[in-house]
Amino acid sequence: MKRLISLIKGIITLCLVPAMLSLAIGTDARASTGNLVLKMSVNTKAPGTILTMSCVTSTHCVAVGRNQSNEIMVWSGNPSHWSTAIARMLILGSSIGNAANMTSISCPSTSMCVAVGNDSNNNPIFIEGNPALWTGSMMRRVAVDEGLFSVSCPSASFCVAVGKNGQNIGVEATGDPATWSAANFKLLKSAQVQFGLFSVSCSATSFCTGVGESHGLPAVISGNPVTWSDSQIRTYDLGTSFSGVGSNQFNSVSCPTKTFCVAVGQTAKWKPVTMVGNPSTWGTANIKVYAAAPSNAALLYSVACRSASICFANGADTQGFTANNIVLSGNPANWNSGSPQKLVLAGVPGNKSQIGSDSCNPSSCYVSASVPTGQTELAGL
Repeated sequence: MKRLISLIKGIITLCLVPAMLSLAIGTDARASTGNLVLKMSVNTKAPGTILTMSCVTSTHCVAVGRNQSNEIMVWSGNPSHWSTAIARMLILGSSIGNAANMTSISCPSTSMCVAVGNDSNNNPIFIEGNPALWTGSMMRRVAVDEGLFSVSCPSASFCVAVGKNGQNIGVEATGDPATWSAANFKLLKSAQVQFGLFSVSCSATSFCTGVGESHGLPAVISGNPVTWSDSQIRTYDLGTSFSGVGSNQFNSVSCPTKTFCVAVGQTAKWKPVTMVGNPSTWGTANIKVYAAAPSNAALLYSVACRSASICFANGADTQGFTANNIVLSGNPANWNSGSPQKLVLAGVPGNKSQIGSDSCNPSSCYVSASVPTGQTELAGL
C-alpha cells in the first residue's frame, strides 16, 4: 500500500481573504530535509476559509467555513471540482446573526450531514439534512449557554455533539438531529468534576469516544453516549515534568473501529501528545509525549484515520501565520519521538500557513489549511 502522504489531497484555504488556495501532496512528498511537501496545482476561483469538512468518499466531501464578511459558506461534491459556483453562502436569520462560527461537520452519507457551531452568545447552532439543499433558514439555535466543538454521526438518524459551557462543564447532545431541542443537551456535571469536551468520534450508535480536558489533565470518556455520566470520565496524570502554565489536554480523536482510536493534543509545556489503541482500556501507559518535536513549543489539534494503520495528525509549533506546521502520518502504532515532521507548503509566500481541518474515508484523506495570500489554487485528484 502506498504511504499515506501519497494519498492525501490538500485543500488549502485562505484566512480572512476572499479566496481559496488548494494544494495536493505529490506521490513522493518527502523532501531531503525529512519535511513533507505540499505542491500546488491548477488555478481556479473558490472564495472562503474552510473551517471543517467531512469526506464520505474520495470524490465527495462537504465543508463549511466563512467568507471575508464572516458569512457561513458551504462546499459540497467532488473537491477537485470546487469553484466559486460550488461555494454557497448561508444567509442566517436575525435570531442567529452572521457572527456565528461553525466548528464541526459529520456526514454519514452523501445526502445527509450535520454541522454544528455557536452563535455570538455561545448558544449552540446546527444544521442537518442534505447539504446540497441547505439554506440559512435551516440553521437552528438552542437557547442554552453551551458551546459545541465537535459532532460525529454513525448513522443518518443518530449523532453525538459535544462541547462545554462557560463553567468548563462538558455537554453532549445525542439522538436524531432532526428532532434536537434543549432537552437533548445534557451536562456531564458533578461538584468535583469539570470536563471540557473538545472532540468526539463514534464507531457505532452505541459506542463513542470523547476527549478533552479536566482540571488541567487530558481526559477521556467512552462507551454508550446516551448513558454517559461524569463518573465515566478518566483523567491521566502526566507527572510534574509536564506541568506548566498551559493545560494537559486532548484536542481531537478519531476512531475507525470500536476498539481502536487515536487521540492527539498537547502537554502543559507545549509538547505534542498522542494516545493510541482501545479507548476502553486506555491508561497512562498508552500516552506518548513527543519531547523531540520539531520545535520547543508544539501541539497537535486534529487527527483523522482511514483505518487502524493509516492516520494523519496535524498541528503547529506556534499560533497564526508564523507557525510551522507539524504532522504525524502512517501507522500510529509506529509513531515515535522522531515522527513529527514539519510540513512545507511549496509555492506559498514565506511558506507560512496553518493547517486546520482533516477528514478521512476508507479510501482517501483530505487536509485543509489557511494561507496568508490572495493567490487562488485548487488541486485536482
